[in-house]
Amino acid sequence: MRLGDLSTREVIERFFTTADSLVQAHGGHTVKRLGDDGAMILFPDADQALAFATALHTSLADQPIVGGPEPLRVRVGVHMGSIQLSDTSYGRDAFGAAVEMAARLNRLAQPGQIVLSASAVAAMSEERRRTLGPPERVVLKGDRTVDVSRVDVTPR
Repeated sequence: MRLGDLSTREVIERFFTTADSLVQAHGGHTVKRLGDDGAMILFPDADQALAFATALHTSLADQPIVGGPEPLRVRVGVHMGSIQLSDTSYGRDAFGAAVEMAARLNRLAQPGQIVLSASAVAAMSEERRRTLGPPERVVLKGDRTVDVSRVDVTPR
């Protein structure tokens, strides 16, 4: 089933209303939306980033946003690293290797899953680390090998 433009817009707006509320509740800041299906969000620390991602997945499971045959599920990549914030012609933006790493982790995640880099895991409290799956070694675009941990929040 394909959605019409209006239905698609309603699904996207409902999702971002939910996400924006959770970003604020977890101390984050949305730098920008990436088209209709993504966002770059910064958090003061890895614990808050994981708390947000978990809350987003839980919210979508508890109050599904349905715009097709299955409810909307998201994938999240979390990385800790240095970024450069700059003013651009279209507003404030973030740049740097950490931004690219987060994007690659996001692409690695499955719907309903959070993928975290080793640097994000190392920056987390012991309590948060206990919620993670075992570390695994993966190869990302560009043949870069990294260690990641996964959190499956919603059933596949």
